[in-house]
Amino acid sequence: MPRVVKLFPGNAGSTSLVKLHPEFRPVVKAVRRCDTEALLTAYEQVTAGVDPTWAVNAVTEIDGIERRLERIVATGPESLIPQTMLGGRYIVAGWRIRSANLAKNVSGAQFAAFHEHLRKAEGVLSEVTSAEPDNVAAWTLRLTAARGLQFGLDEARRRYSMAAKAYPNPLPAQRSLIQQLCPKWGGTFEQVHQFARDCMAEAPAGSAAGLLVAEGHIENMFAEQSSKYLRREEVRRELDEADQRSVGHPAFAGGYATRAAYSVFAFVWHMIGDSRRATPYFRELGHRATNYPWTNFPDGSLYRRARRAALDG
Repeated sequence: MPRVVKLFPGNAGSTSLVKLHPEFRPVVKAVRRCDTEALLTAYEQVTAGVDPTWAVNAVTEIDGIERRLERIVATGPESLIPQTMLGGRYIVAGWRIRSANLAKNVSGAQFAAFHEHLRKAEGVLSEVTSAEPDNVAAWTLRLTAARGLQFGLDEARRRYSMAAKAYPNPLPAQRSLIQQLCPKWGGTFEQVHQFARDCMAEAPAGSAAGLLVAEGHIENMFAEQSSKYLRREEVRRELDEADQRSVGHPAFAGGYATRAAYSVFAFVWHMIGDSRRATPYFRELGHRATNYPWTNFPDGSLYRRARRAALDG
């Protein structure tokens, strides 16, 4: 198995949502045109009945989009959606400045710019949550900001509780808190695994919540620098249960998290060496897996080779 390397500490699963979900394109196009009315219309269409954080994230991953968002916000629209997106974009831009390197390899100038971006985001998003305490996207984004600014576990849990109060089983917020609960950010793996199990138990069977259990164990594997961790009997048992309650459930409906769920379960079964379990997920993914967790390896061809081996086996 390939040796595990450092993990990017930003948003888990930060792949190109617009490429994976073309329905987000009208939202992005409206922002690029600084057309507030079209933006709000497109946003309402893609967020009907789902966690709006996904639509916000689709915009925030676009390089340079903050300049358009700043122009929109400056016009003073009644809606706080553009302001939420702007705060989110500052966070993403800040994490990219920080880079994927371990802290010891990040320069002082990088850290200064990183924290400056996160403080700007905090200023923007705190105004949003003060005016709209039920804005789940803003609370989810503030979870990521809190992690980078090292506000601690208590504040992270408070922000998560606000997101969960605003929207039931808020998967993007749950994935963010999973990162915060890891030892590298001041938590413990006992907290990680308990939180993941609790979230899965509270979510309906057939949802994507099982990926939280898988991601918790992936993080534990990264920390131990060995894929042998995933082959432990108790770990494999939990992964099997998470699979059966999510991607392996007859009623699986993962929504915007579907590809992320397939990606993490294809990964864990591949690392365990169970190609039978991994194959259907590789087949569903085709050539478009999410970045996490595949890009945490020095070998950029790992996904392609793993998929080929599973489908040819």
